[in-house]
Amino acid sequence: MCGIAGTTRNISERDVATVASGMSHRGPDGYGTFISPDVTFIHRRLSIIDLDQRSMQPMWTPEKDIALIYNGEIYNYQILRKELEKDYKFITTSDTEVILHGYRKYGNDVWQKLSGMFAATIVDFRHRKIILSRDHAGIKPLFYHFDGECITWASEIKSLFQMLPGLNPLAQLVPERMEAYFVLGYIPSPTTLYKDIFQVEKSSFIEFDLDSRTILKKSFETVSEEKDSSLKEIVSESVLAHLASDVPVGLFFSGGVDSSLIAAVLQEHKKDLRAYSLVMPGRGADYEYGKKIADHLKMHVEYAEFDTAAFEESYRHVTRSITLPLADIALFPTWYISKQAAKEVKVVLSGEGGDELFFGYPRHSVLRRKPTMPFLSNLLDIYREQGAHPGKGLVYQKLSSHIDLAAYYISICSPAFGAVEQRSFDAVRTSIKEKSADPLFFDRDFYLENMLLQKLDLMGMQHSLEGRVPLLAPSLFAYSRTEASRFSESDGRLQKPALKKVLEEYIPKELIYRKKSGFGFNAAQFVKDSAQVHKDFDAAYEFLCEYNMVLTTRYEKQWLIENKSGVVLAAILLHRSIINTI
Repeated sequence: MCGIAGTTRNISERDVATVASGMSHRGPDGYGTFISPDVTFIHRRLSIIDLDQRSMQPMWTPEKDIALIYNGEIYNYQILRKELEKDYKFITTSDTEVILHGYRKYGNDVWQKLSGMFAATIVDFRHRKIILSRDHAGIKPLFYHFDGECITWASEIKSLFQMLPGLNPLAQLVPERMEAYFVLGYIPSPTTLYKDIFQVEKSSFIEFDLDSRTILKKSFETVSEEKDSSLKEIVSESVLAHLASDVPVGLFFSGGVDSSLIAAVLQEHKKDLRAYSLVMPGRGADYEYGKKIADHLKMHVEYAEFDTAAFEESYRHVTRSITLPLADIALFPTWYISKQAAKEVKVVLSGEGGDELFFGYPRHSVLRRKPTMPFLSNLLDIYREQGAHPGKGLVYQKLSSHIDLAAYYISICSPAFGAVEQRSFDAVRTSIKEKSADPLFFDRDFYLENMLLQKLDLMGMQHSLEGRVPLLAPSLFAYSRTEASRFSESDGRLQKPALKKVLEEYIPKELIYRKKSGFGFNAAQFVKDSAQVHKDFDAAYEFLCEYNMVLTTRYEKQWLIENKSGVVLAAILLHRSIINTI
């Protein structure tokens, strides 16, 4: 786990030092740089596998003609290493060297062979090109700027602006994308808030030619070895593979299906990891269920209370560090639990992906069926533009579930459904339909990559903590496609049936089949009572007024504080993500 950055622009050693320092939270264990007339690249290291200095990056081939910097972990690296040892001599035990020699042998076909998480940069001086690649699920972030002549890239947007001192973040803002942010609560890849800054999309790579100064974008599909295995076997194999580490590994444990399944597999294989959990205000039932599951599995869980003081602390740090707008109140407890875990471990397993791959949200019972009245789409748009009235959102959800599933999905997920213009709503709706042919995978293709995984990465990295997601292995992506057919043919009343069936083999049914509860909290009271929130919302509201956002033209500031805590936090997080890049 690390931070990476690079550019083909001329950059001073002082700016290189600034970028390296700014990414120190991503890699406090050391850093490496390379500066040449063609390219400069920077790497911050968080030592997880092969702690020796020999595994520092940039890592070079013996001929010094290919270099690699990368952020992530590869879980099948030992298998790939055995294949590569026939042709290359290894001098480390790291997964980094496996990628490097894998590229030497397979070129860009290496990306589809990797099972893991990565944002990688290959600088190939033989063929005069730079490759930026991102893993199959978008677990690790990677942003870039291309002006037609030079390319600059980094793990975080702020690092990009530090390497592009002539580029003003405020001048680069696209008001339409700020508006679109309120549609879903994030900016779907490959775009960002900024005109000339993009994300490398999941399961893809960009190739930059150092001579022609052109870029080529290509996608790949990770090859998952076909096995006649049960879901239990696939999950177990993935969980155990995600333990690869030369430092302590922990577990985020909520007592939900996903983290309980990971915990059960660990206990079955006598892997007694440190487990961390939060006691959320007003969520006593969740704590009781989680405690019963932990007791049944004979786990030791360290609990921390997420009270008002914890919210104020996490709010202060999150809003002063976030550089990517994410309208998710779970940012704050995620930051806080990461802080607790980082006191003892450098790696933590998390259950992200279970809901998105195995249909764990109530909305999936609607998304599984075809709309019965698609011909009424125009009437749906007219109704959305009508004045607000009590229950309008619920009525819209009911109507759209029979007319347009993309519109239904947005209405369910939007942090500010009534505060966006129709053109922004339509743009996001069109994008969803184009990128995800099956509505059952809207969450996998949008929410997972752009919200959940970004949140886990950003909040964990604030504490130099690596988050791993065993339920997002390529093999489970493949299984999910098969499960989608079964779920579509079911009555849809039971969410995540396949994973729950596996969990039945470990814990009593009464601890499994209960109402879903997410990793969040009721923020309304915090928003009303926090002086920090009020001060930040004053600034955010004023900022959005300058751009004539619908949020400010349609709603009074005080009314939002009293009635729409989620919208208030969404506006603050948008504004702070911009301010923090300057």
